[in-house]
Amino acid sequence: MTEIETQTLTAELDSDCTCEDYDEDTDTSKPSESCFGDCWTDSKENFVASLLKPYLVVKGWEMDTPIKVASSRMTWQGIRGWAYTTPERLVDTLTLNGDFRLVFEFDGHDLTAIRYSHDEPMGTGKFVIELSDEQDDY
Repeated sequence: MTEIETQTLTAELDSDCTCEDYDEDTDTSKPSESCFGDCWTDSKENFVASLLKPYLVVKGWEMDTPIKVASSRMTWQGIRGWAYTTPERLVDTLTLNGDFRLVFEFDGHDLTAIRYSHDEPMGTGKFVIELSDEQDDY
């Protein structure tokens, strides 16, 4: 395994995202007058390119490598839970049927996530991503 930069990289995905137009001349963004529902897809693609793929390189994993995603505090009840999935389906595994925000951090070695929602206003415990200890297909 290889470690990359020690700088922590972050990415946020918000279910209530707003489409933006980027102005290259001023290096600024402003809300777009038209939006075709692409901002969620764009956010996911940016997350994959900027954080997930570098993380997979460090770990020596592929998009279809079986992983386990676990958190010690989820929902309004603060329950512990986990899911078996793949990096390709990571974002979909963490989404809810409602408004939420996912905040991912990649420190050059580990990738973690925190989810914020109506039932998790202070955020979940960190979702820790590790190689799956199960042998099933995900």
